[in-house]
Amino acid sequence: MGRKLRRTRPHYWSRPRKRKSGLRRLARASLMGITLAGVLLGAGGVIAKVAKPYLVGRGEARKISEINRQIGELESENEELTKEISYLSTPSGMEAEARKLGWVKEGETAVVVEGSQNEAAFAESQRAGRRSFWQRVGGTISGLFGGDRSKNGSR
Repeated sequence: MGRKLRRTRPHYWSRPRKRKSGLRRLARASLMGITLAGVLLGAGGVIAKVAKPYLVGRGEARKISEINRQIGELESENEELTKEISYLSTPSGMEAEARKLGWVKEGETAVVVEGSQNEAAFAESQRAGRRSFWQRVGGTISGLFGGDRSKNGSR
């Protein structure tokens, strides 16, 4: 009867492949996309965790240098103010400041130069009825100079 054919290859090689349906391909591509997105997000998270201390450190270094600069400025200002306080605590310093405010010693005659910028500012403050900080300070040290101010109409 008939002769049997002998196969040389395994049976699954000779079978034609079935094409996968579009839905299966779409599902597989979606799964690959989701997997890739997860891997990228994970890698981004790792990079962010590694980079964050570096970025924070740079920002903190800038802040520290700015604060150190401010400290230096404040220390120099403090030193200048300390020197001014020690000078104003001396009798010559008090006298110099009182003379700037228009005070004179008993028996002296005050001389006012017309058109002086300081005189104009002083006259304006007197018209407004206000006393500057130094005028108030001068009031506290008035006992040193006999309590009388000059004849220029100041309080």
